[in-house]
Formats: sequence, structure tokens, C-alpha cells
Amino acid sequence: MPFKTILVYLSSKARAEHLMRAAVPLARRSNAHLIGLYVLPPPVIASDLGMSYGAQIVTLDRSALEKEAEEIRKLFEASTKGETLVAEWRLVDSLEPDTVRTVIEHARASDIVVVSQSDSSTDPSPLIDAPERLTLESGRPVLIVPHTGRFDHIGERVLVAWNNRREASRAVFDALPLLEQARDVRVLWINPQKDGVEPEQLPTAEIAAALSRHGVKATAAYSVARDIDAGNEILSRAADEGADL
Repeated sequence: MPFKTILVYLSSKARAEHLMRAAVPLARRSNAHLIGLYVLPPPVIASDLGMSYGAQIVTLDRSALEKEAEEIRKLFEASTKGETLVAEWRLVDSLEPDTVRTVIEHARASDIVVVSQSDSSTDPSPLIDAPERLTLESGRPVLIVPHTGRFDHIGERVLVAWNNRREASRAVFDALPLLEQARDVRVLWINPQKDGVEPEQLPTAEIAAALSRHGVKATAAYSVARDIDAGNEILSRAADEGADL
């Protein structure tokens, strides 16, 4: 079943175009309803400032955020112009300072959420953990787009990191609509011997077979990382195989 409702969380103008390059092709592929979301935080006045001075700061800050929201709206509409998919812009006033909570509430009615990887050098502190919180609290699949690089095509060549645990199983089957449309899917277990599985048993064969029953072009593989950790081995294999997801 394809993704039919896709929410893209556009938290800043700096990465809005970057995210739309990933979200629009994803929505186009399944003729999905694409929602662009921007959340305005409630006004907050510092308690140690005089009322007139504090109100001025709040007005200026609110004005800057509303201006950014309008610029992102124009970019969202320009990015979806001419597409056959339905594009919906949402500008939401959060009722609580925790704006990520508001995003989570909107995410729960979506098939998948597209969000940018955090960048500690530019992101405001309340949004640093937005990708992690969406992943853990929304109950929905979350596609985290790296904050550097271009990702005009996502999900054509897929590398699945597998270890036969709950998190891996949930991630694979949540991503099934993407895997079904991929040209090639490689299911990889790094250092299976550390989990008590002999590499020669090809421990990813069962999940690859299960995916194949859904029409996924899946192949099983394993790798023994001798000089680097599992995370870097996955990145190395992804680069070697030209994986885009």
C-alpha cells in the first residue's frame, strides 16, 4: 500500500528547498497528498524585562517568524506547482512552547513524516531533538533527510541494516511502500557472529524472502567489519553500492 499522506516539516527557510527536493518526488511517486507544515511558537515575554520593552521584543520576534513562514509557503507552492498531487500548506499556531509536540500531533494522521536532520550549529535548541522525538513519539515512519547533500531521488537503491531485532523489523515493514518501488534492495547484517549467528548461515535470508513475497527485489548479504565499527561499515557499504536510502 503506497504512502498517500506525506507530512513534510519545514522548520526553517535554510533547509526548506532541500527538504522539498526530497518530499515532492516521494509524493509524486504515489500521487500522495503532500502537507507542508510550519509551526509558530506562542509568544513568550522574558520576566525580567519591562512590559513595554518585552512586548516590543515579542512583536519583532513574531514578525520575523511570520515572515519566514510566508517565504517558506511561497517556496512550498512553487515546488508543487504543476504537480498532479494535492499540496496542502499548514501554518499552525502552537498553543504550547514545545512546538515539536504540535508537529507530533499533526504527524499522527500521516503515512510518513519527512524531516531534516538536526544541525547543532544552526538549529534553535528547542528543535535539536525534533527528528528523534518524531521517531520515538509520533508512532509514524520518519524519513530523516541529511542536512547536507542533494537528495532528488530517494529509494531507488536501498540498503537495509538488519539485526533481527524489534526496531529493525518495525523500520523495514514501515518502509515497505518505499521498498516495493525500489529497483534494488540489499538487506545487510553487520557482524552477525556477535549476535550468535554464523555468517555462513546468511542470516538476512529470511527477511529478504519475506520482502520478496511483497514483490520487493531484495537480496540477502552480510559483512564482517574488522577495523571499523558497525555504523561506519554501513556507511561504507552504502557508498560502495550507491544506495540512496
